Amino acid sequence: MACLSHRLAHAVATTLTLALAAGCATRPVRTESAVPAVLWQDPALRSSAPRRPPAPPFQFVEEDREGASPKFLVVDRSGARWQVKLGPEAQTETVAVRLMTTAGYFSDETYFLPRITVPGIHARLTRGREFVTGGDIVRHARLEARRETVDRGETWEWSRNPFVGTTELDALRALMVVINNYDARTANNRLVDVSAGGRTERRYIVADVGASFGAVGGMGGRRSKNHPEDYRNSPFIAAVTPTHVEFAYRTRPRGWATTLYVFNPFYAAGEMKKERDLERVPRSAARWLAARVLAMPPAQIRGAFEEAGYSEADAKSLITTLTGRIQQLSRL
Repeated sequence: MACLSHRLAHAVATTLTLALAAGCATRPVRTESAVPAVLWQDPALRSSAPRRPPAPPFQFVEEDREGASPKFLVVDRSGARWQVKLGPEAQTETVAVRLMTTAGYFSDETYFLPRITVPGIHARLTRGREFVTGGDIVRHARLEARRETVDRGETWEWSRNPFVGTTELDALRALMVVINNYDARTANNRLVDVSAGGRTERRYIVADVGASFGAVGGMGGRRSKNHPEDYRNSPFIAAVTPTHVEFAYRTRPRGWATTLYVFNPFYAAGEMKKERDLERVPRSAARWLAARVLAMPPAQIRGAFEEAGYSEADAKSLITTLTGRIQQLSRL
């Protein structure tokens, strides 16, 4: 009887989770606007705006306690604000952003600095003190711009936006699987209004892409980021049909974490939705993505990992896995 009760409770919880997931998928998002919406643009047609990298000295503003990685805000010499991220995601996010941008997608403006000096930073952090030496020297920092001309707005959903059914959106979904971004959830998809030259455009970007280059798994299973061995050993393609490629992208809770179906059904529903959003794309979109990545000069891809401070051995391992996955897509 106890086993039957347990199975019944699990079935009810699973049904509730599926219902919640369906509800999440139909939430309205902001898509109706006079501002033109863009997801992708041929890099060759983009205007080459001058780069404005962070300029020291930096002054601490406040700690950002959201998310899994230690973060804080600073202002630089010009008065520009930057969000500083520490930990393993500082490297992976730098590379992922470079790949997305080079492939034609819009992203946040980020820079990686091997070290920055922020006076008194050690005493002001509740997280990330292990990345600070001497009280004010921060190692391996990813700086993301917070420009006054950029308005970070609401979130958008993979399954509900103006680009559903387009090759560009399907290829972006495939790219998230290629880099093993296990946190490609709705909360990290941002609408960003960018004003320049007297006009404004609404960009659909994937933000916070640092949970990448490791193992994809649901809570209770194997999940990692910035782990070359896990990335190399992770399953990639589960099946290929005449029209679609199905990925081995599994993020729903497993093992002990299946209790979340009962105790935190909203979280479980989100993880299941994320899996459904990314696990299957048209073969034509996968080939389209592969063509664009393969067109990147090898030195450019290698340069992204060098910019992110990777060792030669780790960069070589990650690049080998990355290019191997892209070649698999190109043969579909």
